[in-house]
Amino acid sequence: MNMSRLLFIFLFFVPLLSFAQTTEQTDEAKVRAETDELISKSLDAIRTDYMALDISDALKGVDQIEKLYLSGKSSLNNDFKYEIKLARAQLYAMNGNSDEALHLLGELKEEKPEYMKRALYDCAFASLQSKPEFIRITSGNPLELFFALVTSVSDSINQSFNTNRFDDVFKYLDIADSLFNDLPLNDRIKATFVHVQIMYVRAMVYSMKGNVGEAMRLLKEIKANGWDYAINSTIDDNGFNNLKQVKEYKTLISGMKCNCREVFNWAATEFEKNDAGFDYAIETKGKEAYEKITAEKQSKSKKITSPPDCVKLVNEWLNFFRKSHIGFFLNSPSYADQINIYDKFAVKRLSKNTIYIKIKSFGGSEIQQIISDMIDANDYLLSNTPNLIIDLRGNGGGWYNSWNPLRKYINSKPVYSSDNMIIRVSEENARQLNIANLVRDNAGKRFAGDASLTIKNPDVVKKFPKSIVILIDNSTASSSESFLIYAKQSNKVKVMGQKTSGTTEVGSVIYLESPDKQFKLFYGMGIMPQAKYTQYLDYGIQPDIFLPNNFDWIEEARKYLEYE
Repeated sequence: MNMSRLLFIFLFFVPLLSFAQTTEQTDEAKVRAETDELISKSLDAIRTDYMALDISDALKGVDQIEKLYLSGKSSLNNDFKYEIKLARAQLYAMNGNSDEALHLLGELKEEKPEYMKRALYDCAFASLQSKPEFIRITSGNPLELFFALVTSVSDSINQSFNTNRFDDVFKYLDIADSLFNDLPLNDRIKATFVHVQIMYVRAMVYSMKGNVGEAMRLLKEIKANGWDYAINSTIDDNGFNNLKQVKEYKTLISGMKCNCREVFNWAATEFEKNDAGFDYAIETKGKEAYEKITAEKQSKSKKITSPPDCVKLVNEWLNFFRKSHIGFFLNSPSYADQINIYDKFAVKRLSKNTIYIKIKSFGGSEIQQIISDMIDANDYLLSNTPNLIIDLRGNGGGWYNSWNPLRKYINSKPVYSSDNMIIRVSEENARQLNIANLVRDNAGKRFAGDASLTIKNPDVVKKFPKSIVILIDNSTASSSESFLIYAKQSNKVKVMGQKTSGTTEVGSVIYLESPDKQFKLFYGMGIMPQAKYTQYLDYGIQPDIFLPNNFDWIEEARKYLEYE
């Protein structure tokens, strides 16, 4: 009989293992069997209390199990004490005793570090998951911890700046600098974007205080590192007004020019050769309109030497084609797509009948695994709670199938699905995809691949959740809209909020650096072949129920689910 994972059963609610019966039991074996039976019944009671959110009684149940375990009369092995500690930490967190919960997690990390993955996404710790100390204990990722800490410091900087407490601004900037310098070298490279922001704000405050020398020193350092985009930002920033008439500043700015005609021609050529939505735009808006706006912007580009003005002109031209998965901007440092994950992901119990999941991104190489781990850690609750809210507000998309772990809760019937885009055939896209023969194998074709619609039968239809609300807004975009198209076919789903961005049809975004290294163009190399029929592009997906901005959307969704 294996009882070593009984409290794991409590934590994740796996059905209890049956007890093996022996034909001849010694008195000691009978005592162990009786003790194990008592523990089993206590676990059933804890499970009931947990689902009913009766935390006080659940804690009493854990006390009773610990007493039985410590009696030495059960068949549980030594690891069971760690299960008890994790369970107690869960319940303390749910009861608002965060200090004691963190203390127990800290001990558990030293004793049994593999338990931290289970705690990391467990909704029992929802009240702790944005706290730096929780991140330090459960994840230990330096970059993730940096973003969690610097977010708090950034709030203090903004508050001090808005009340003209410039000495306090410097104090908090020093703290932010210290956090950055404490990062390992590889992580500092990933967080360069934040470092530039710190230098920029420091230079601005020096300018506002009249310390021209220090402001110029920092701007020169920024320029020397090749972060020209930050220098260009100072031109229209009122915080640098005290520098605008300074000769040294004028010299710095005057050296930052571009040949916008060459830049425009490069951007237009690359876009026309590689973008998957180019043909669709010409077909729907007309070749004459395209040629007219191209000639107009090309003519204006001859007179422009300012990089920000050139960016504006190229984006005006790009807006002819569509409003998303397309753009042109000043080259800037890349930064890690790894902010505090609890700003992007969360699972919470709003009541005994409703669970809330927040997913603010499907992007990044680790996102699908994070979502999968988050779902696995809370699968029992999700599979035994009647209502579910999935919050996709602010989710700009990312990897197309990052939402796969959610399918099993949504499925109710066969659905139409297309899991792939067709790719615009070009040498650049072949290089980006690392497909050497893309052009040769598709000679004479504009697109490669097959993304026809198919009917998919769900592998399983879960009893729970019975009803699902998906929250959306105008920043719900790209692959999150693809998920929405899939989910709306389910009998379980209602969509609430405001219409989405309208960016799902063209995707697989690619970034190209201009020959002069000053700019970046991004475009979509893939398109859904049904785009011309669905017409979501630029128009978005409407909700079933509209919610005004001044409403508490999560509460409205909960009331709809629980009182419909």
